[in-house]
Amino acid sequence: MTILVPIDFSACSIKALELTLSLAIKEKDLLLLAHVIEPVYNFAAPAAISVAQISQESKLRAKKLLAAYENYGVKMRFFHEEGHVALTLYNLAKKEEVDLVVMGTQGASGLKKSLVGSVTVSLLKEVDCPVLVVPAQASSSIRKNFTFAVAYANHESILLNKLIAWVSEWQGSLSLLHVEEVAGPTFTEELMTLGLKQYLAQTYPKSSYPLKIFKSDQVLEGLLTYMNQEQDQILVMAHAHHSIWKEIFQKSQSIQMAFHTHLPVLIMQ
Repeated sequence: MTILVPIDFSACSIKALELTLSLAIKEKDLLLLAHVIEPVYNFAAPAAISVAQISQESKLRAKKLLAAYENYGVKMRFFHEEGHVALTLYNLAKKEEVDLVVMGTQGASGLKKSLVGSVTVSLLKEVDCPVLVVPAQASSSIRKNFTFAVAYANHESILLNKLIAWVSEWQGSLSLLHVEEVAGPTFTEELMTLGLKQYLAQTYPKSSYPLKIFKSDQVLEGLLTYMNQEQDQILVMAHAHHSIWKEIFQKSQSIQMAFHTHLPVLIMQ
């Protein structure tokens, strides 16, 4: 896999890098670290000088960062780019044929460009590959436990099979989650639940992927409650859940806190 990790040298972006390193397969995966500088205009110095100073500083910090994590044995390349952050990251992901983007949602302040939630949202709208969002309050401990939230939609089968292949490569664990109304499942939901369990058993007979049923008045509310109750999970969702994404974005205006939770969120698309 080729994995893109935007870096602004903040604690949050370093946390995203460390989570990526815990998943990356040595001598097989390639990590592309990218620091994007937007031109800074001030009245004390020409813009070109300001950008040059920031670029020089970032290159020194990048050199130290690569040295600090070289013992992980994972191939890493560092990119220093200039331009609009989300657009530059999108172009880099497309050019390098990136399989996955892993990014923090709270960045540094001052002259260092922050990877704020709006950048994450913009990138999600543009890139074709999955994006793993790591909130600032996520635990630094290594986790390889994934929970895929399913709505029994047709597009989820392709994403599920792709996710299973990744989790197998990462030697992690995977369970599925379906949020069901408190009033009880519809007949269609009952059939879909049975069908999904049978599909998993027949398609992956040597593996165990349990299906969890979580009851709630509303799907979004149930997801948020579940996420806040868990301590060591990466929640996986399909980007095609347009109504859910729209509601999340409208309420929070960003996914800076990964939907108000401490859990990383892997957005499959």
